[in-house]
Parts: sequence; C-alpha cells; structure tokens
Amino acid sequence: MRRLSQTTAPCKPQAALISAFFVVSALDHANIVVVIAKVYIRRFSIFLGVDVQIIIGNHSFALGIKIGSWLGLLERHRLLRLQDRLRHPGVAAIDARHRIFLAKIIKARVALRAGTLGAPFSLYHVILRTSSAQGTTRRERRAHCHSHKALSKRLMLSGHAQSPLSLHSSGPLSGIITVPGDKSISHRALMLGALAVGETRITGLLEGEDVLATAAAMRAMGATITRHAPGEWTVQGVGVGGLLQPETALDMGNSGTSTRLLMGLIASHPITATFVGDASLSRRPMGRVIDPLSLMGASVAASPDGRLPLTLTGLCPAVPLEYTLPVASAQVKSAILLAGLNTPGQTIVIEPIPTRDHSERMLAGFGATLTIEDTPQGRRITLHGEAELKPQTITVPGDPSSAAFPMVAALIVPGSDVTITNIGINPTRAGLIEVLQAMGANITLQNARTVGGEPVADLSVRHSQLTSIDVPASIAPSMIDEFPILFIAAALAHGTTRTSGLEELRVKESDRLATMVQGLTAIGVSLEEQPDGLIIHGRNGTPFAGGATIATHLDHRIAMSFAVASLHSHQPIIIDDRSPIATSFPSFIPLLESLGAHERSSGR
Repeated sequence: MRRLSQTTAPCKPQAALISAFFVVSALDHANIVVVIAKVYIRRFSIFLGVDVQIIIGNHSFALGIKIGSWLGLLERHRLLRLQDRLRHPGVAAIDARHRIFLAKIIKARVALRAGTLGAPFSLYHVILRTSSAQGTTRRERRAHCHSHKALSKRLMLSGHAQSPLSLHSSGPLSGIITVPGDKSISHRALMLGALAVGETRITGLLEGEDVLATAAAMRAMGATITRHAPGEWTVQGVGVGGLLQPETALDMGNSGTSTRLLMGLIASHPITATFVGDASLSRRPMGRVIDPLSLMGASVAASPDGRLPLTLTGLCPAVPLEYTLPVASAQVKSAILLAGLNTPGQTIVIEPIPTRDHSERMLAGFGATLTIEDTPQGRRITLHGEAELKPQTITVPGDPSSAAFPMVAALIVPGSDVTITNIGINPTRAGLIEVLQAMGANITLQNARTVGGEPVADLSVRHSQLTSIDVPASIAPSMIDEFPILFIAAALAHGTTRTSGLEELRVKESDRLATMVQGLTAIGVSLEEQPDGLIIHGRNGTPFAGGATIATHLDHRIAMSFAVASLHSHQPIIIDDRSPIATSFPSFIPLLESLGAHERSSGR
C-alpha cells in the first residue's frame, strides 16, 4: 500500500491561488523590501497572505496593506478557519477596521534573488521606518510596486565585496586527488530519496551550494534530510504523492538543475511553489520545461520570457504525456519523468539525441518501472506512473565535470603528472575525455569498475602537446558543461579547433560562448565567435599573454576555466570573483594548491 503524506489524499483539490510579486525600494540600495502577496480563493471565502522579505541595514521595516471593504466584510474567524484548512501556518491575520496587517521576515538572501513581476491587482502599500531609539513610526515613502527593473545581486548587496582570484604555477603539478561527488547524481539522490518510503543513505554527496539548495527545498516539502559527516547524508522520504506545501519561496540560488527538476516533481502534486534564484539564474529561460509540464496540467505564472521568479501549481492527477524533446536536454527529460512518477498511466519521453542518463539509472534503482528502447525517432523512455519507490544506499562517484579542471591543468602545465580517483565515466558524460584523447592528451583510465550502477575509473593525466580537431556537434550533449575548459585547452593546442552545435551554452549561467570569447581575447587568444560555437586558433603551446581581469558573470565554470588558464600564463590572469565556484566545487582552490598551484597575494 502506498504511503501518503500526513496531510490529505495526494490529489485532493486545493484552493485557487493568485500570486503576485511586488518589489519595493526603500531609502537606498542597502535597504530593499520584496513582497510576495498570495490570494487564496475557495468557494466564497478569500484569504490573503503576504510574505515580507527584507534586506535591512540599520533600520527595521513594517509593511501595511490597505484593502477594499469587500474583503474586510469577511469574518476574521472565517479567514483563520480557511487558513487552517489550507495548512498554511506561520502567517498571522488581524482584521482591524478593514485593514489586514501581515508580516513575515525570512532570509534576506531570498529578497536578493527575487526579480520583479507586475501585480495583477492593485494594492496600496507604504514603507514605514521604525526608529529603534524612540520606538516611533513614521511614513517614509509610498511604494512603487510595478517597476519591471530586475534586482541585481551585485547592486543590492552593498555589503558584498568581490573576491578576486589569481593562481600561478612555479613548476609541474603532481599528486593524487579526489574531486567532490557528481552534482547531477547528488541532486537526483536527494529528490528520489525524498519520494521513497523509508531511509535512503547517501555517501559522497556534493556539498556545494546548488545541491544544498535542493536539500533545503526537499526539507521545505516534508522530507527529513540529515547530514551526519562530510558527504554522509540520510533522507527520510514522504512517498510519491506526499510532498507538502512549502511555506515560503524555494530559493534555488544559482542552480538551474534544482529549479527544472523540482518543477517536474511539483507539477504532479497538488501544491503550489514559488521559485526564486540569484541574478544569474533569474536570467535563464525556463520555457522549455514550462511547455511540457503545462501539457501535463501544471499551471505556471512566470516572469517575462519564462524566467524566475515563477510560481507553479501542480495538478493531481496529472495528464500522461508523450513528448519529443525539441532540444537535447537532460534537465527537461528528467523534469518530465519526475512529473510522471505521480501521474497515472505512462509518461513517455523521446530524445532524438541521447543525453546524460542518470535519471533513468536512478529511477530504475529506486524501483520505478521504466523501459528504454531505440527507435527511428530516437531513444524512447517509458515510465509507468504512480510509482512506489524503495529507499536505497547510494555512493556518489566523483563528478567528471569537476574533474575536467585539474585534468586540463595537468595537460597544459609542463611536466605535470596527476591522478584523479573515483571519477564517473558514464558514456553520456565522458565526451571531454574522448575529445581530449583525440587531441593527443595522455589520459588513461585505470581500475575501471561499477559503483551504484554507474561506471567509475581512476584517471591518470600527464602533460601533453595537444593538436587541434573539429569537435563533432553530436558529442556536445555528453560534455556540454565542459566546453569552457575545453576552450582553454584548445587555445594552447597546435592548429585551429572548431566547435559547433553549442547553442545551449548561450543560456547557461552566462552566455558562455560570448563570455569565453571576451576572456580569451583579453589574454591573447585569436578566435572567432559563431552563432553555435567557436573557432579557436591555438597558441602552439605558448603560454597565455595574461595581464587581464576576467569578468565571470557569476558563472562558476567560467571562473574555474580561467583560474586553470592562469597556471600557464606570462602575466597574471585575475578572476574578478571567486565566490561562484562554491556552487559546484567548494574545494577547487585547495585541491589545486595540493597539486602545486599557488594563489597570488590579493588576487594579483
């Protein structure tokens, strides 16, 4: 028998939800207020809830909302009774002379990461400043809530100072290292563990900010997730169909994977969730996920161009779907399959070009009924819904996307000899190794084995003279995140390297094609930008000219790629901000230092 959540049956109809975002600027850039207003409508009852999300300097703020008498006429006890029925704790409502004051202060980080949506209905609201010395309150200014100017993480965080980074190497890199756990597998282990009935144990979980955002979101929806030691976690699941209504917005930070996969999970549950993210994530389009999930019955209210912040309301039972991916995307495929877990019947995804298959492997491991067949149209994946997932013990292998950075560092620094242990070599993720070997890289796989259903090996990497190639577009899905560091390797190769089929890089954490062109040009590389790739004229092994500061645009892979480039450069290459690296590879700098790299003082 399926275990249900501690609330009601998983497909009980919910109240209608209208959600609006207001952005209020107060005083100066150090003091920002973001308001999320929600109106719940059920039969003839109306309930208004407001989250006030505040960044505060030396002042405290209160928000007052004056609403029309049509809502004030509702009895206070009916409002509170409806609040109880909706299981929306933590919001206090007081009806005072037809005014309702609601205030809830949550993490300032969420406010930083919220963008702007125009309100679909009009409310009058003001900013009040409270003097802590005298305890008096006075009106500061009327709020302007309909501006479509997006909040900038860097602009608004007045206390945030960029932390530059510049590395150098005084000799060969050498040693044996282990990189953090695979980010893709870590996300999925937490999500599926939360949907299983019982305790899932995870070893080697990546503890970067992206994965921690997934863990926080699953906790907010009812799962009990506990960290016992570095990389050692347990998840007490709620069962498929048992996700709870989150009380506040889900802060996705910089994680597109968290956002898209969680949208899939929620799409077939009778709950509503609001997704917010940092400035980089808020620029990334979510339309390719919104489209199929809408076909399954989910309702999505998004910012212009399908961007964050957005609010998604799931439908239960959802509508089974057969969907052919218009663009190769493991995230879209996974979102649809995750939505299919709580959907009756069969959910079918057809991918003309194979993408990473971690979701399929892990779904099967957790007990979902799933079949895969090759057809003339592409790979056809069929998932049988209303699954009952069983808890698992999962060992997460090292992330090949993280291993790419010390791998290329060893290839370009003369005399280097590095071994990287326990790396996942799933064929849908091993494209970079294949391309580098075709360029003449001395990379050998040792001690090949299978761990938790995933192929794993140790990589031995030695300095090599690389030769340019034409990288086939067909290999792009198996190394899409590794192209920035491949561009660094290609820039030092003999001859001209050509890449194509990389339109996906335009909508990553940054426009990675444009950002890499700017950075490579600044350090002395000759190249040409194409709509779907780069043509790079190699320097025949000559070190980069350097002498430039690289704008990372909050993109962790851009930051790490140019940090590696700085190890083989005549003049310093300075990364403008190291902080994005923590999203996926928190130990990146100490790990390179253990191999013989050194950080220049003050990033110079």
